[in-house]
Amino acid sequence: VSDLDKLGEALPILEQVLGTLTMIEQYGAALVVEEIILLVKALINKTVKSPTDSLDVLMQVILQFPNYLTKLRAGSQGVPVILLPIINDIRTVRNEKLLSENVLFFPKIDEVSDHQNEAYSEDLATVAKKSRLQFLKALLSWYQEKDTVESIKNINEVVHLLNEHSVSPISKQLWDFSEGVLESLIDQGLESSMSVKLLLGQIERLFTPLIENGEKELVSKISSDLQKNLLFYIARSSSEKPCVQTIKVKYQLDSLLPKDNVLSNAQNTLLGPSVDLLNAVSIGIREDINSCKDQINAYLKGNSESEDIDPIFQYLEKISDTLAMLGMEPFRIRFVKQKEAFRALLTSDSEVHEDELIALASDLLLVEDALDGFISEQSNLVEVYEHSLSEEGSEKLQSPEYRALLSTVIRGEDHLSNTPKQIYIRNALGYDKNINYIHLPMIL
Repeated sequence: VSDLDKLGEALPILEQVLGTLTMIEQYGAALVVEEIILLVKALINKTVKSPTDSLDVLMQVILQFPNYLTKLRAGSQGVPVILLPIINDIRTVRNEKLLSENVLFFPKIDEVSDHQNEAYSEDLATVAKKSRLQFLKALLSWYQEKDTVESIKNINEVVHLLNEHSVSPISKQLWDFSEGVLESLIDQGLESSMSVKLLLGQIERLFTPLIENGEKELVSKISSDLQKNLLFYIARSSSEKPCVQTIKVKYQLDSLLPKDNVLSNAQNTLLGPSVDLLNAVSIGIREDINSCKDQINAYLKGNSESEDIDPIFQYLEKISDTLAMLGMEPFRIRFVKQKEAFRALLTSDSEVHEDELIALASDLLLVEDALDGFISEQSNLVEVYEHSLSEEGSEKLQSPEYRALLSTVIRGEDHLSNTPKQIYIRNALGYDKNINYIHLPMIL
């Protein structure tokens, strides 16, 4: 592109698409368009570090995203979660924080708190200092797409060496996970995406505390999110390498992401999530909600200091991300507002008022109650859809009774006023099938 300003001509169209998707409540697709708009603006304003990489990602999204919209137009259920890799690739080139891979993934790993008063390596810092240059050169070469396989092998060689000289179980766990990802890349069991490169960049930044203060300092800097994200990519890997399979078995990754890889299949077919996937998300967000409630309860009882507001903020961030991927937009908006309020508290000297925490607790209870109905409703829709694809289901759907059922929308009379708008939108999107709308009284 010789003149990036020409991209500005696409902005009004993208804004229209964003408005339409929001109006028809396809919030996952709207989130992608919102990210595209931000990327286009960043390209125009020349605030991206690599315009070439940004344009490559933009082209990839332009090629992939219409398939999702086509499925929506054909009447498929929107599945926001399968858009996560696309969103994260856009955020990567914009140098923005990624939507957490933990949204759908909750492995049990060793935490720093599980290994207090343990021994540490005395020579790991020296080994890291000697091998850091090799790691950096290989990482840079990989970023530049030069001798990709050889570069990844060189990175893996350094990681393996650090693993051999580590003593702490937390350090060895990090290197094991890193080797699993790198072996998967070498074996072509995993795609060399920008998100994976970013994860290895995070590992490179751990060299500084390790070299300066030793393994103990390294352990304190290893985040659970980094380790879970590494495990996420190992779970998605199709590599049969022993180190990859050992990690999958030890952490039961096949039960967290099924062997047929629900995410990958959904991304390819855009048909919808499985019931198991919805249940996994439900369990994960409930854990975050309960942890957040525990933090609030501790604070209200006077068992926490002001700095403990930060974990509450972190939980709010994870919960809002998960709600976005589930498509529960009204609740996501609530938690985004709560998150911003707590961000303001963290950056000021203001005290947290009890009323604010009680209001947050009330919102947590509200979304917890709504989650039951949402998961149940979505699970029923998935089961009906999967049954319609089966041989038995396809036979039943041939009857006029079933065809009539699929041509009728039954809803409350409070939606009567927006029926013309729905019909107009359907016609504008090219739907030619006649739909009968039945509106029932709110109280039966």
